[in-house]
Amino acid sequence: MGSSLHPDKITLEDFSHYLNLYPTFLPPNIHSLETFRRDELPRTVAQRKKDGEAFLEKEEVVKLVEWKLKFGKFRPTLLPLVRSNAPSLVRNTTAKAFSLFTSQGLDGVKKAVAELSSLKGIGPATASLLLSVCEPAEVPFFGDEVFVWVMLGGKKGKIGYTAKEYSSFVEKVGEVTGRLGVTAEEVEKAGYAVVRGEGEVGEGKKGKKRKEGPEEAVEVEKGEPKRKRSTVEQEGKLEKKRKQTLLMAEEKPVPAASAPKREKRGKARPLSTGQQLVT
Repeated sequence: MGSSLHPDKITLEDFSHYLNLYPTFLPPNIHSLETFRRDELPRTVAQRKKDGEAFLEKEEVVKLVEWKLKFGKFRPTLLPLVRSNAPSLVRNTTAKAFSLFTSQGLDGVKKAVAELSSLKGIGPATASLLLSVCEPAEVPFFGDEVFVWVMLGGKKGKIGYTAKEYSSFVEKVGEVTGRLGVTAEEVEKAGYAVVRGEGEVGEGKKGKKRKEGPEEAVEVEKGEPKRKRSTVEQEGKLEKKRKQTLLMAEEKPVPAASAPKREKRGKARPLSTGQQLVT
C-alpha cells in the first residue's frame, strides 16, 4: 500500500475514490443485509430516539450479527448464543447503552460497549456494530479492514479486539473525520475498500495468520464452557479428526473385561456406639 493512502496522508479525492469502490468489494449475498444495516435500521433507531428512547429489538440484533458473519469471519456458534438472549433483556440493555452514548458522547463509548458486552455472544466488535446504527456518523464499526488501515496504516498486524483497543480506534477515526470532513461510517467503508483493494488482512508477522483475539473468544465462548477456539478452517480440521477417532474407536475390538480382583476378607468389625448402618 502506497504511503499516499495512509489515513494521515490520504487526500479527499483518493478517499472518495475508495469510498465509491466499497460496494464492489462486498461479499456475495449480503446486499439485503447491507441495506438493513446501513439504511433501514439507522432510520428506525433515529425515529425511536425522536419518540423518546433509542433501542434495538432482539430480531434486529440477530440480523446485525447475520450481517457481521457474512461481512467477516463466519462463526457457527455465535448466532445461537445471540438468539439465546431474552427479548426484554436485549431491548433494555441496548436502550441503556444508547443512552450512555447519547448523554456522554464519545466518552460514553467505553461504558456503552461494556454494557452491550453483557449480552450473550456480544464482544467489543459486535457491540460497536450495535452502537454504529445508533450514531453512524460518529461511531465506527470495529472491523478488521478499517482497523488495519486506521491503526496500522494498512500494514499487517495483530488485532486484540479489546474495549481499550476500540477506544483508541474511535479516537483515531475521529482524527480522520476531522481532517477530511467525512463521517465515521464513510471512514469504515473507505478503509475497507483501501485494504481490500491494496492488501490482505488477517496476517501477522512473517506472513503467519494472526491468532484469534479476545473478541472472537468472547463471542464464541460466552454462555459455553471455556475452551480454546480455533479459526473456522481449523475447527473443520479438528471436527474431521474427531470423527476419524470415533470411527477408529468403533472398529477396534473391545477387550474382554477382566474379572475384578477379590478383596481379602477380614473379620467383621462391630459398629461403634451411635453408628448406624446406611442401606
